[in-house]
Amino acid sequence: MTGRVEHRFGGRPDLILGGEDVARAQLTAQVKEDLTRAELLAFPLLALLCVLIFRGLAAILPLIVALLSVTSTFTLLRVVDEVVAVSPFALNLVLALGLGLSVDFSLLMVSRFREEAGRRPVIDAVVGTMSSAGRAVAYSAMTVALALSVLAVFPQRFMVSMAIGGVLVALCAALSALVVIPALLARFGPHVQTRSAPPARGRWYDFAHAVMRRPLAVALATTAVLLLLAAPALRAAWTGIDAGALPTERSARTLQDSVAAGFATDETPLAVVVKAPGERKPGRR
Repeated sequence: MTGRVEHRFGGRPDLILGGEDVARAQLTAQVKEDLTRAELLAFPLLALLCVLIFRGLAAILPLIVALLSVTSTFTLLRVVDEVVAVSPFALNLVLALGLGLSVDFSLLMVSRFREEAGRRPVIDAVVGTMSSAGRAVAYSAMTVALALSVLAVFPQRFMVSMAIGGVLVALCAALSALVVIPALLARFGPHVQTRSAPPARGRWYDFAHAVMRRPLAVALATTAVLLLLAAPALRAAWTGIDAGALPTERSARTLQDSVAAGFATDETPLAVVVKAPGERKPGRR
């Protein structure tokens, strides 16, 4: 219905369409445009980074995992939307988080595989990778999913949608990495190995061992920093998403800004309902 109204009256210079239904439709259209633009920018950049970081055939692994995790999450969200309305803003989170987790999981598993492949056959190296890096990937995905599930406690529906999308994409990324990467490593393992072994020590090696020597102190310090950074959220005023989230060229945003500038905000809004005449039948005057 909103689409027909916009098609019929949207081009008139003397008329500005707005309101909750129009704003919701324009928000959905804006998110789709943003996602398309983000995909056109993100995937080529991701491919370039993968080539620089992974080198050789291993560069395609994060791309495959990202494609599987994002598309499977979008499919699941489509099913969930049949039961619970999902905010279109959750799609942005799915795309960004799906790409990031895919790169992280792939980098962890490929790096571990290269370490294992330097001293044992390929199949044994895959088994060793799954027993160590595979567990880390599963643990990391569960941690991300549990952290994002906290968003479901907020009263705003779009925050609940963020929780659903975040949990699903974290689990889909882990499942894609744990199923696809071992199979590809077992098939193309010799092409993924590096000729020279990585250095045994380095700054990150020393940093990781320093953390492991004092896990409780590091955990308490990290928690204190995170609580300090999150403290401003205690004064946050939670509101729903309205036309204010749209670009200024959208009609719903223009109308909302005009009403806010020309009318007092404490006045009670007045709803006017108009019944349109029925369609005139052909040949009838």
